[in-house]
Amino acid sequence: MPHKKIFSVKIVLSFVLLLTFGLIVTKTINMEIPIETGIIGTMYTFFYGLFINSIFRFLDEKYMNFRVYLGDLIGMSQAIYNHALLTKNKKYVERMREELIEFIKSFSKIKATRYYLNQYRINKIYAATEELKLNNEKNKTVYSRTLSVIDNLSATREKLEIFGSKQLTKDTRIIFISTTIIYIVVIAFLTFTEMSFYMNLIGVLLIVMVLFVTMMMFDLDDLSHGTYYIKDKNLEELVELFEGKIKTEADDKQHDPHML
Repeated sequence: MPHKKIFSVKIVLSFVLLLTFGLIVTKTINMEIPIETGIIGTMYTFFYGLFINSIFRFLDEKYMNFRVYLGDLIGMSQAIYNHALLTKNKKYVERMREELIEFIKSFSKIKATRYYLNQYRINKIYAATEELKLNNEKNKTVYSRTLSVIDNLSATREKLEIFGSKQLTKDTRIIFISTTIIYIVVIAFLTFTEMSFYMNLIGVLLIVMVLFVTMMMFDLDDLSHGTYYIKDKNLEELVELFEGKIKTEADDKQHDPHML
């Protein structure tokens, strides 16, 4: 499962705030804007940066935790299936495979904010263990270990449900959007008050960066940033593994005998 922590947004945000701060100071020193306006603009830039950075850290933590718990979910699902294979009980293996496939697919079918809808599938996975006959020590051991993994799987599903909910409340969104609009106005005031290709270009770039950061943060809250690669693709591959459809390195070697 691919993992890559997001640093680019922090860099972009820091660059925008630093450049805006520098523009305000420069224009104040050159007396192009009143000292009072420069002080207010500098203070606003400073506190806006703290506010945005706090929200981003909060959302980034949510996003990373979601990916970690998703990895745990995939790993534990695979462990449960492999436990079933060890019993060599075809009926039990088939029952568990069906329940795991439907459980995994449900995370792609429903939105992250509605993960409470698949809670009942944990009950079905527990119920599937009824097919396992405890007629030898091996099956008893597998049964005990499987129940332990299902317990952890249930807890992980609950964590995904918690992190799947939106963290930005309605009030926070209103404040975030309104302060961002004011910040864009500040940038426009600093860079578009005179006809200068250099300053106008900086203004456009800064506004584009601010909009990029804003959309990125909403995507993090919606868990829609890189959704296919961090969730859908990995879940699809796990389902294909259970169905025996996934391609492995052994398949590549059969098609390419020169492959190491």
